[in-house]
Amino acid sequence: MGNKRLAKKTRRKGGISKMKRSLSVLLSILLILSAVAVLASCQSGGPNNPQESATETKDSTETKKQETKKGESETAKPVTITFTEATGKVYVNTSELNFRKAPNLDDESIAGTFKYGTELTKTGVSNTGDWIRISYDDKTYYVNAKNVTDTIFEVTKLETPETVYCTAQSLFVRLYPNFDDAGVIVGGLTYGQEVKRVGISEEGGYSVILFTPEGGQEGEYYVGSRYLSTTKPEPKESASETAKESETKNN
Repeated sequence: MGNKRLAKKTRRKGGISKMKRSLSVLLSILLILSAVAVLASCQSGGPNNPQESATETKDSTETKKQETKKGESETAKPVTITFTEATGKVYVNTSELNFRKAPNLDDESIAGTFKYGTELTKTGVSNTGDWIRISYDDKTYYVNAKNVTDTIFEVTKLETPETVYCTAQSLFVRLYPNFDDAGVIVGGLTYGQEVKRVGISEEGGYSVILFTPEGGQEGEYYVGSRYLSTTKPEPKESASETAKESETKNN
């Protein structure tokens, strides 16, 4: 009996020893594999090499600085404005137009203002097309070219106001018949809206209507004649988008 128990104990100890040796070998293999992986990563720089990233960031920063400097240099480059001799009459086609001592938009250059319809004597046109040189009170001044016109069309006043209707989805109403200046817009008409027309300019393509701006008083204002009709249009949920686009472009 004693010999059998001793044999069992011996076998258990032997089995435990084998398991310990196997675990030790396995652990050693794992440590070796880890060391090899770390070494390979250091040699290749790894997927996120800090040195490489720093180089890319530096190059990117320097490129952006160069682009910024280039852009600033180009923006700051002054444009030389010259004038070609030109003669004739032009007319102010906005509510108020500043005339200036120099062809720029600085507040210090403003010498005064002209009212709508003022006749001016033109003496030159800028190479940029933005400025008109004028003579006023025997002095030279400059005005914005987009706010003057070569022609003021005559308006034929109607003896009796006539009822007309808007045929565009929306139609701007303007203080003056300048269809390039958004600053003279005082309101708008909607499709089918009824108004009274009191004058018309066949050459200019605009009509004078009675209109009351929001918060203002009824007076004479201007709209494009092509979007008015003496016949009331058929009711619609929405007017043609084409009419709206045409009005925006041509008015």
